[in-house]
Amino acid sequence: MSTKEGDVTKGIRKTRRGVIGGHRGRLNIRGTLDPAYEYRIVNDKDAGDRIGWFKDNDWEIVNNSDLEVGDKKVDKPTAEGTPVKISVGQGMHAYLMRKPKEWFDEDQAFKQEQITKAESQMKPSDTYGTITVGKPLGKE
Repeated sequence: MSTKEGDVTKGIRKTRRGVIGGHRGRLNIRGTLDPAYEYRIVNDKDAGDRIGWFKDNDWEIVNNSDLEVGDKKVDKPTAEGTPVKISVGQGMHAYLMRKPKEWFDEDQAFKQEQITKAESQMKPSDTYGTITVGKPLGKE
């Protein structure tokens, strides 16, 4: 019998991991993220149109072999310089994308400005119409 690390017969655990059938971190990002960027995972749906929309809005696909998304998997090749990609189920894949934090913050401020402008044009709910209690029309 072997006495190496990870030998079940000797009661030595290889690594600490979750319970089989327990919670899995499919979208956890492992590795060091650059704090100068905002990150998000984007589903590649509509034949790449969604990824294209994000690229048109200053997001880029992360090509970093030091980052992994999701739990460790046997069938997950990680070639250097390839996009960080994950299977999200039902045949769909997603990509890790990033945008410079300064640009992201500017975009968020613009969106908030639009929301504030729309809200300021709304009337308070106590100014809508009136209620009159009386006899129905045509009935005396």
